[in-house]
Amino acid sequence: MPSNRPAPILAVASLAAAFAFATPLCAQHGDGLPTEYVLQIPPGGFVDLDSGVILPTAELRRVRADLRFGRDGNGFYLEPLHGGVRAARDDIAPPDAMAKDRVRIGRDAPGSLVLFARTDLGMARVELMVVDPYSTASAALRWVVVPPKEAMFLPAPNELVAGWQDGALVASWNGAHPRYLVELQTGETVKKKTVDEPRVSFPGLDGKGHHRIVVRGMSKAGEVGMPAAVVQFGPRRAPELGIAVYEDHWYDDVGGLSLTTGAVSGAEAEVVFYLYGVHVPGGGVHKVGNGSAEDFDALTTLPEGPFPPSYGRLDERDILVVQLADGRYAKLWLEPLVGDDVRDGMHVHFLFLPDGRRTLLPAPRGVEVVRTTGGPELSWQAVDGAASYRIAVDGGAPRETKDLRFVLAGLPAERLVTVQVAAVTADGEQSAWVRLQVSTHALELRSGRGSLTAQQGGFDFTTGRRAANGAPSDLQLVGGAGGATVLRFGAKGLAAAGPAAFGEFAAAQRLELEPDFSSDAKTPGHDVFFVQCRDGSLACVRLLRRDWPTTTFEYVWQQRP
Repeated sequence: MPSNRPAPILAVASLAAAFAFATPLCAQHGDGLPTEYVLQIPPGGFVDLDSGVILPTAELRRVRADLRFGRDGNGFYLEPLHGGVRAARDDIAPPDAMAKDRVRIGRDAPGSLVLFARTDLGMARVELMVVDPYSTASAALRWVVVPPKEAMFLPAPNELVAGWQDGALVASWNGAHPRYLVELQTGETVKKKTVDEPRVSFPGLDGKGHHRIVVRGMSKAGEVGMPAAVVQFGPRRAPELGIAVYEDHWYDDVGGLSLTTGAVSGAEAEVVFYLYGVHVPGGGVHKVGNGSAEDFDALTTLPEGPFPPSYGRLDERDILVVQLADGRYAKLWLEPLVGDDVRDGMHVHFLFLPDGRRTLLPAPRGVEVVRTTGGPELSWQAVDGAASYRIAVDGGAPRETKDLRFVLAGLPAERLVTVQVAAVTADGEQSAWVRLQVSTHALELRSGRGSLTAQQGGFDFTTGRRAANGAPSDLQLVGGAGGATVLRFGAKGLAAAGPAAFGEFAAAQRLELEPDFSSDAKTPGHDVFFVQCRDGSLACVRLLRRDWPTTTFEYVWQQRP
């Protein structure tokens, strides 16, 4: 029986190399169950879809290719060597008429290309994923082969999850099939059963073992659909959070990361960073966005794989999700050490889910603060699965409560303090922190976020909104250099906060304010500065993201007495 794991990436340059790999070139026959393959493919590569081997030519000894991937001046294409036809994403059966013409996808076309293609032993449904049209290392194929007679490609179940309940391993999923074929793989042992509901239970398993569940839908006529898989590694365990440090020119030495050990690694790397991309041997990588540490923390449900083995770019502040070769998940955030280029050094923030799931405990939402006679009172919405909540002030020791309110008594006066709130499960797993600024000033303060675009108006702290070009404003972005390393601002009065804390207005009385200020990312204290507004009030600004021509910031505005 063919493996349900992604096929290995095999690049063969000679007859000897073609048969030097330990992975056998087994065709899809045996029980005939649809099996999904994912592999990276170079332009000009021939692939035998039945065995999952990339060939340098259309035929190599007894192995014959079914498909060719290439690119030319018109973009990328798949060439079905035995016949094929373009398909829509929801097509489940190929038509009778097929051709050997190239099927194309534009260089900048969104989405992927889906194709039905004949093979030597069956029919394949192939999806071409081109992550980066300018990288030769970012194209991947995902396909399923079924027997040729009455070929059907029923969709795979989605949202498949697993976990322990009352000593049994329970899996559930979404799907509209009348029945489901479920496989449980533990080591070399495979158990199969059919169920009528989108849920299955396996009692009596080793709670410390590694288990893999594969679910396929079944039609009323007995056709078996494409697979979805989930793994369970031992008992439920808390996520493992860490930071890997890569110094300047790290790609000249080692760019690997072992998520299972949390260490920068070479030979044992499960994720490989190279000069222009990311590769996960035997697994996959998917970019979900680009943003801040808060955006990274907010990602609590990771998308389902499998993903392409490579992502052909490497940009600062990318948020990536990886699926390791064993099926486990992690999320990554790439933070540059200096400036805006991760190739000059980077922190890779990672959160690894060691038990196989892809969901995290969400952080509290709707966190608000109001002033009371006893001190600022926090409140928030309940979090499903949380048994209690933790509150920490300015990085101090956290305090815990089961209530949805908490009074912050004993805070120092005339300060802006950072308060963090997190949810906690009964077994001690903690969500990401939600951070907010709490004022203890006697004067009324207002805080918020804003953005400025160079030469496109300014920001008015009185209203908390951007001002149109030419309209009165308190702060303008008037220039920059080095990409966004240096940003030049204009206002009635400006000064770097230096060692002063964000929101520490007393420090502004000791500063000499100037109408022009250049915030240099390489100078300590330059990301926080004071602004004297048109009416004489003060604002304290902290830059959140340096981009050109638009930059974002948070602020605290102190009204005039």
